[in-house]
Amino acid sequence: MGKQKARKKQKRRAALSSATQFEAVAREWQAKQKAKWSEHRAADIVHGLEADVFRYLGATPIADIEVTDVLTVLRRMEMPGVHELARRASSSSARR
Repeated sequence: MGKQKARKKQKRRAALSSATQFEAVAREWQAKQKAKWSEHRAADIVHGLEADVFRYLGATPIADIEVTDVLTVLRRMEMPGVHELARRASSSSARR
């Protein structure tokens, strides 16, 4: 294969790879679902993905994501949630 053909093939692979990265696929999914949701729900979903998921899996091609990758992200998300629930409970009990 000539150098020019090899470069074109590599460019196509790179374009396909970026189109199948988790963040691109998730944003496309969110855009398609947005009409079914309230504005508030759509914003919450995007915010949650941006805050908790994209920094860990955003650049990863969908085909490369393993179950353990998802579990790792979910475990990272659990801890702040526990602290937030504790804060809310504490705040709620202080008002009583």
